[in-house]
Order: sequence, then C-alpha cells, then structure tokens
Amino acid sequence: AGDPDFVKLSLEFVYGTDSKPLIEKRVAAVQTLSGTGGLRVFGEFLARHGHKHIYLPNPTWGNHIPIFQNAGLEV
Repeated sequence: AGDPDFVKLSLEFVYGTDSKPLIEKRVAAVQTLSGTGGLRVFGEFLARHGHKHIYLPNPTWGNHIPIFQNAGLEV
C-alpha cells in the first residue's frame, strides 16, 4: 500500500540496495498515513493472522494501548 516508489526507496535506504532479504523478496512494507495509523494497521494484521496478545513497554505512549485493544488484541 502507498506509493510503490517511496516504499521501494525506503526499504533500500533502511536495508541497503545489496540487502540479501530485499534481493530475495523476503521483506514487505506498506506506507501508512501516520505512526498511529501504522500501529493500527499492524495491530489489525496481527489480529487477522491469529495473534491474540501484544506486549508493550512500560512506559509507552498513552495512545498505544487503546490502538492495539481496538484492533482486537489483549495488551
């Protein structure tokens, strides 16, 4: 999801253009609206693929717990 060129260039920036996982197409990425939106997408992804729990650090941002709870995860 998102702008394919932006996602591709972001992955190359983070992993390096000669990264074996990138070359072997073992890395996936999406572009999200914001950090909060990205967390919600990740929470939904986890919940839809069988995960029931997520562990967060203490302290964490005040919105992190409800984001993951609203995605269907037990925090």
